[in-house]
Amino acid sequence: MEYQHKRKGFGLPKAIFIFCIIISILFIVGFSRELINRHEIDKQVKSLDKQISDLQSQNQELNTILGSLQGNEFIEKEARLKLGLQKPGEKVAMIKRDQRATTSGSALADGSEISGSLVVNNNQNIKPNPVKWWHYFFK
Repeated sequence: MEYQHKRKGFGLPKAIFIFCIIISILFIVGFSRELINRHEIDKQVKSLDKQISDLQSQNQELNTILGSLQGNEFIEKEARLKLGLQKPGEKVAMIKRDQRATTSGSALADGSEISGSLVVNNNQNIKPNPVKWWHYFFK
């Protein structure tokens, strides 16, 4: 009598093989997700490092400005220009502008005044730019 063995179903070795493939796929998917997350976190860290360096340089600039503003020279300059104060023994010279001087050759426009080192234009009759061009070319 010959022994004929017919297998029914998958059998144990095929089931173990399929189980191992499924487990391998799950490991690969989890590993790839972890790599993607790590890459995104590295990009965020680089971006935050750049922000930190920018903020540190800005902080250093602000500290420099603050140091210059807290110095005695700046305080004296501001007191002289804005408050009109003077040191003991100093004399203040006031220069009155002549109307003829402003129209004849002064660099300041009519209605302008010097406030410290800033030229302030008090003239309220300012023409729009297109009107100025019209007058430049046609009049």
